[in-house]
Amino acid sequence: MRHRWTILVGIAGTLFLMLAAAGWATFASWRQQEVMINHRTWLIHTYDVLLQLEEVDVALEELLSSERGFIIKQEQAFVNDFEKSDKAIEETIVRLKALVKDNPPQLQRVEFLKHTLDRRSAYLRDAINTAKKEGTEAAKKYINSRGRENVEIQADEILHEIIASEKNLLKFRSENLAKETQRTGELSSTLLALAASALAVCLIMVGYFFKEKNDVARRLAVQLAVTHVLSDSRDIQGAFERLLEVLGKLNSFRFGTAWLLRDEEKESELICSAFWNDETKPLPNFKKDTLERTFKLSSGLPGQVWSSGAPQYVDVTTVSEESFPRKKAALTDGLKHGLAFPILGQKQLLGVIEFYSDKIEAIDADQLSALSAFGQEIGQFVEAVRAKEELIERAELASFVAETAYVLSQQTNLDEMLKQCTSLMTRNLKASVARIWTISEDDKSKLILRASSANSSAADPGQKTIELGEGEIGLVAEQLRPLFTNELDKLTQSTCKDWIETDGLTALAAYPLVFGKELMGVLAMYSKKDISRQLQETLSGVCNGIALGVKRSQSEKLLEERELLFRTLTEQIREVFIVAKPNDTFVYVSPAYEEIWGRSREPIYKSASEIFNGVHPDDVEAVKEFTFKTIEEKKTQEIEHRVLRPDGTIRWIWARTFPQLNEDGELETIYSIGHDITERKEAERRVSEFYSTVSHELRTPLTSIHASLRLIEGGLAGQVSDKVSRLVNIARHESDRLIRLINDILDIRKLEAGRLELKLGERKVEDLVAGAFAATQGMAQEAKVTLKHQIIYSGTLKCDQDRVIQILTNFLSNAIKYSPEGAAVILDVERQNDMIRFSVTDSGPGIPESEQHKLWGKFQQLDSSDTRQKGGTGLGLAITKGLVEQHGGTVGVASTVGKGTTFWAELPSGAKSPRTTSQDLRAFALARVLMVEDDEQLTKLVRSVLKKEGFDIEIARNLEEADELLLEFTPKAMILDVNLPDGNGLQWLKRKQTGDHPFTVPTVVLSGVDKNPELFGTAIIFDWLAKPLEDKKLERALRFAVRNKGSQKVKVLVVEDDNSTRELITHHLSRFPVEVIEASEGARALKLAKTENPDLIILDIGIPPPDGFSIVESLRKSEWRETPLIVYTSRDLSKDEMNNLTLGLTKHLIKSQTSEQELIDSVRQLLDGLVSSADTEVKEESKA
Repeated sequence: MRHRWTILVGIAGTLFLMLAAAGWATFASWRQQEVMINHRTWLIHTYDVLLQLEEVDVALEELLSSERGFIIKQEQAFVNDFEKSDKAIEETIVRLKALVKDNPPQLQRVEFLKHTLDRRSAYLRDAINTAKKEGTEAAKKYINSRGRENVEIQADEILHEIIASEKNLLKFRSENLAKETQRTGELSSTLLALAASALAVCLIMVGYFFKEKNDVARRLAVQLAVTHVLSDSRDIQGAFERLLEVLGKLNSFRFGTAWLLRDEEKESELICSAFWNDETKPLPNFKKDTLERTFKLSSGLPGQVWSSGAPQYVDVTTVSEESFPRKKAALTDGLKHGLAFPILGQKQLLGVIEFYSDKIEAIDADQLSALSAFGQEIGQFVEAVRAKEELIERAELASFVAETAYVLSQQTNLDEMLKQCTSLMTRNLKASVARIWTISEDDKSKLILRASSANSSAADPGQKTIELGEGEIGLVAEQLRPLFTNELDKLTQSTCKDWIETDGLTALAAYPLVFGKELMGVLAMYSKKDISRQLQETLSGVCNGIALGVKRSQSEKLLEERELLFRTLTEQIREVFIVAKPNDTFVYVSPAYEEIWGRSREPIYKSASEIFNGVHPDDVEAVKEFTFKTIEEKKTQEIEHRVLRPDGTIRWIWARTFPQLNEDGELETIYSIGHDITERKEAERRVSEFYSTVSHELRTPLTSIHASLRLIEGGLAGQVSDKVSRLVNIARHESDRLIRLINDILDIRKLEAGRLELKLGERKVEDLVAGAFAATQGMAQEAKVTLKHQIIYSGTLKCDQDRVIQILTNFLSNAIKYSPEGAAVILDVERQNDMIRFSVTDSGPGIPESEQHKLWGKFQQLDSSDTRQKGGTGLGLAITKGLVEQHGGTVGVASTVGKGTTFWAELPSGAKSPRTTSQDLRAFALARVLMVEDDEQLTKLVRSVLKKEGFDIEIARNLEEADELLLEFTPKAMILDVNLPDGNGLQWLKRKQTGDHPFTVPTVVLSGVDKNPELFGTAIIFDWLAKPLEDKKLERALRFAVRNKGSQKVKVLVVEDDNSTRELITHHLSRFPVEVIEASEGARALKLAKTENPDLIILDIGIPPPDGFSIVESLRKSEWRETPLIVYTSRDLSKDEMNNLTLGLTKHLIKSQTSEQELIDSVRQLLDGLVSSADTEVKEESKA
């Protein structure tokens, strides 16, 4: 019995020890698995750090590309790309710091990297700002002078140092993971030996743990292999091929396929990206069937995984052929089992990976879970690679666009230009073949190959001649539609199938080169890789530029046609056009003279005095004085006078003269235009009578009605019933509205006629705000809206108090109308330099940007239904704009739909003369020019070119928009296209000439159409420029239109207290046909500047008081604030001092650093438009 107990105890002890060993084995296995997971986590962490560092590297390349692109092309899109890349670097650095916060040395390197990248970004931004302010050449000089800064080298070195460190860390952690895997195996072997000596039950437990060990080790080995593949791969195709091989061999699969989702406009589908086949067991049937297929949603095993978004198993032997279309091929090759799992991105499924085996196996949930995890990791890799490829592609496209734009702008030879364009496509876009055809000059139905470049081995240069409609190129030309395909082998009409198949070309992008509606040729790009949508859009924009270049090269100057157009215009239009000489000789009088004067032209040719016989006797002296002033002052004159016709009828004429001077500044020819304004005068008379009637016949009774209604409301007429009281209240409100409407109409009339007088005085800003609040408080309370103000500037303002309160009241009442109940309307007052800004902000529905230009027009209502609900005449903002401009200020609006609107008005803080009118053409700095053109690319080009020359270009894309803009402002000049979407530009201009209010804005026609003198014409056309335009010609034409002084002498004021220096400057100016005015001290300089109206001031700073700073400050507050200025001083000026010494166009020259020629060139530049280079050359020759 005792022995029996000993055995039992021994057995129990053995069982206890075996159970303890089993428990310890379980704990050790679990612990070792945790260690392995921890190593894997850190391995993935290191991989994430490397991905972030690569993003920094790519974004830095994009930053540099954007800088170069902007400097070359000067387009805002490159600045936007620059800002995006800079922001991407900042965000990536933040993520990088979070990832390496546990590694102090790396964190310190990242901090230093951020510091060096910030400095590098600052250098690049300086280069961009230099390009914006001073142009491309200045930016290049800045870059060359800067050289390769240490900070650029440090940034590259520290970035690559961090990357190298992380790669070493990745290697170290990979080796640790391998060691832990080996340690797990050794531990499991020890446990197996221990379990072998135990009882059968312990053997079962050891077997279980052994199986767990193998599964864990296998999964970790697979994970390690996947991580290694993803960390070492740089492209998706290569990564998939290695992943399929690794996963296939580790899991004893025979075949694997990677499918990627391809998004097409019509339908999405899964396409095969890579495959793997066990070399020892070929699967010819299943492989062929797989590679020939694509899968749509829910189709086959990949489509089912796409639909469910989860892993799936398939038993090939039992599944239906409808669910698994490749079943027959799979069974033929001995496949029995398959599984597939999704490749998941952050927001969507990216693809599917599938494997097949020749064994039937039970569903393994752990295996599915592991593969799902791999799918997410692979998805992150795919998205990272695609993001990097997209950044690289954007950089390459930006470089391509910039270089192509440079070629198009600089190259004048057509063949060389097209050859360089195709070369850029093969070099920058990696095109296999790039070709450009142009329309044959002899046969418009044929295309001629003009340029071809290739990275391909194809010796065949393609067809030299293609008929329209022949092959893919001919179809593009015939249909005027681009052609895109990434399946080139499926084109049925391809003309180049032999060499396309030989070189393995798969993609084609072909574009018609169209200028307006005219076909200029076709551009085609063949490639071995798919053509992305981004590349398609880029090529589309470039093709517009190439078409413009082709058109430019094919255009010729049409001088004879211009001469014919001039004579045809003058003889067809109803305006009287006269050409006369100063010696009382008439060279030409247009036929319209006989129609309007009712007299023959012949007597005028014989005796110039005959012209006065038709003038009304009361206006003869004024017309003679007008003629005399034109001859004596040698400048443009205008007059309105009457003509007495032989039949006794009277016609009103508006006349304008344009004196032409010879090289010596003497009057050579007088051009004169006369327009019949009789109908306008009659309309003005009727309008004047109408306004007088409105003022007297309507205001008087309305005032009485309004007062009576107020008495009834106040109870002075006795008690009335509630119903009557409501009706009286309605009547009183409507009378108020009618009175406001009449007052608004009269104010508009006064503003238009220039008869609105301002009662200026020093007023406190608080009083103005209080007055406006008092006027609108009742309306705000009724609408349950709160009025608030923030008065940052609380000084005084020289203004008409009543009119400023009217301005603020209009802003406040509009804000109250469109604010929801319980909202607040805020009035802000602040000072910005010499201007006081009043801004009113509401939280209403906002105004779309496309509608904002209508706000300031008369009777403009953005939404007629809403306006009827809210009330209003549509005159308030037009009056506000007129009152602000009468004060010498400006108005504006900023609005976001759904968030609210801010209306603002800026008024000068001191006494300022009203702003210069459209008649004052002395200064052209920031002159507003209206461009009526529907070609968006051309308008962008013209705006960017002319903005740097001091012109503010407003764009109208059709005649309707042009009419709307002309209601808002009167441009100093207009650029007009002929063929516009809603009509003919010249016919529109002719209609405006024959209306009640003649259109007198100087016009430059910019068009690609031939001129038809029988249909088009107006005498206010200053020039006709053919497309494609030449920048300098357009600039000169606008300068002449805006700044032409006629016979008036150009004046230059020299302010210098040193007699020798002043004499030297005067000597330099003697080569120009200008009148030099001298001043040696500040007081006289100010007086001369305001009395002589100089066209240029050359100013020294250190002169007897007031000094140069005081003179500029005084002129800034006057109507001479736009006068061109050369600051010529011995003092080194700071940036702030330069800003304070600036008027209109301004140059700052240091005497000790400025050569004689630099001074002369600066004078010539600032007098551009007033003095031609020919004038200067003649002066220099005469001196010689």
